[in-house]
Amino acid sequence: MKIDINHKDTNQTILSRECVGNTGKITLEKAIEAKVKLRGADLEGEILTKTPLQILNLPCPVLISDTYMRIGCQRFLIEQWRGFSDDEIQNMECGTSSFWKTWKAPLLAMCDAHNHKDV
Repeated sequence: MKIDINHKDTNQTILSRECVGNTGKITLEKAIEAKVKLRGADLEGEILTKTPLQILNLPCPVLISDTYMRIGCQRFLIEQWRGFSDDEIQNMECGTSSFWKTWKAPLLAMCDAHNHKDV
């Protein structure tokens, strides 16, 4: 899967990276190192209104944007993540039921906090 981050006004690609395994986090790390302002960027068709929240050092990297959460290379709407069954999670990358049981509530709470209108 390819991740492109484009500026919303110029449509110029800021960063582009092939996502293989856990390499999706490299794209955001490079953007942060380059001090790129991601507000207004196009991340896989989603125009960002704020810089995504990146969580590292879990069994899979997590990226929370305005309406999506990516865990490893699995990217779904936050509301979809809320509704996934344990069986659906088990079949995903990093989808051990113990990971999801441990991290589901904290990750969804971080989605809510990150996307609160006052933040």
